[in-house]
Amino acid sequence: MLPMTPGAEACPYLDRDHLVVYKLFDLRINGSLGKKLIIEHDTDGGFEVKDDCPATLLDTIQKLALLNDAGGLPTEIVGLSDDGNYLIAKQPLAHPYEEGTFRKAREEALNEMKCAIPPGSGLRKLLGVVHWEDRSWIVGDFHERNIMVDFDRTPTVIDALVGSIPPRAQEQNSWLQAASAEAEEWQKSGEKPVRKTFDDVLDNEL
Repeated sequence: MLPMTPGAEACPYLDRDHLVVYKLFDLRINGSLGKKLIIEHDTDGGFEVKDDCPATLLDTIQKLALLNDAGGLPTEIVGLSDDGNYLIAKQPLAHPYEEGTFRKAREEALNEMKCAIPPGSGLRKLLGVVHWEDRSWIVGDFHERNIMVDFDRTPTVIDALVGSIPPRAQEQNSWLQAASAEAEEWQKSGEKPVRKTFDDVLDNEL
């Protein structure tokens, strides 16, 4: 196994004989395993999205299953290490996208996941919504290292941060309502919905 550049959540190892990557998510001292997104109230009475939040084993298993099922890079959950300190996942080896094409590759990769990202949300970071297991989930952390291409040269999301959407946040936030409706329609029909206007979404929401 060849060690690869570690990420914030896991240490990857390349199996060169089979061209697969094993990712080891380690149990931290604080009891967390992986990271997630959280939507919570802000000081102005609205909602904000916080990233880099500690996740549980269940959170990380859900994330890996969502990325696999929603159309990210195929991901297999291998299981826990014998000592229980690592969650092990396996993915086929992905490759860098062509230099200078990150934005295009990211857009195509998110379309593969049927990830709804409406404009005008006022968010500081790119976030989207996918529909999985009969509910909506917020997804983010789409930086350069989390977007690659598969063996067919198709752009794909190899990792991301995922969070559940509290019902109250969705009820009170027009951006989440619109994105959730679009993601659900996209997932059920298989066709990207015609973009609706989001002019009525307040820029300070979330």
